[in-house]
Amino acid sequence: MAIIVQYSKKSATTGCDSLIPHALNAFCQEIIKVVAFQTYPFAQQIVKILYPGHDDILNLWNNYLFVNKDRLFTTEDLSGILETVSLKTMGIPVGVREYRHIQVFIRWIHCSTMWSSLGLRDEDSTAALQAGHQLETEEQLYGVSGGYLGQIPEYLVEPLL
Repeated sequence: MAIIVQYSKKSATTGCDSLIPHALNAFCQEIIKVVAFQTYPFAQQIVKILYPGHDDILNLWNNYLFVNKDRLFTTEDLSGILETVSLKTMGIPVGVREYRHIQVFIRWIHCSTMWSSLGLRDEDSTAALQAGHQLETEEQLYGVSGGYLGQIPEYLVEPLL
C-alpha cells in the first residue's frame, strides 16, 4: 500500500503541484485500512449531522484521508500536536521543523553506510525527494545546526546513533 502526497511548496515556481508516493509499512497499512474503511464512513455520517448543508466540509471527508474537523490539516496543526506529545514524553517540544532536522541528521548517520555498501550514491536516496526537494537543498538546510540537537537530552539521542 502507498499514499500519494500532494506537495505544493514548489507550485509557485513550477506551475504545478508534485505528487510524491510514500510506501507504508505493515503497521501503517493496517491503521490506514481501519481509518479509511471503518472509521471514515461513520465520521461522514457525523459530519452530515454536525454540518448540515455544508457540502464543502463533507467533500473534504469524502476526498481526503487527514481532515481536521472542518478543514484540512496544516503544518502548524501537526507541529502543535507533535510539540504537545514530545513535551510530555521527552520534556522538550519537537515540531515539524525540528523533526526534519533530527531525522535528516539521524538518517545521514545510519543510511550513508548502507548506501555506500550497496554501491549507491547519496543522490539515489528517495528521502529528500519524498520531502519535496533535492538532496542539495536537504544538505544545505537540514541537520546542519547543532543548536537544536544540543537541547535534546543525551539519553534520548544516544540510542539513535
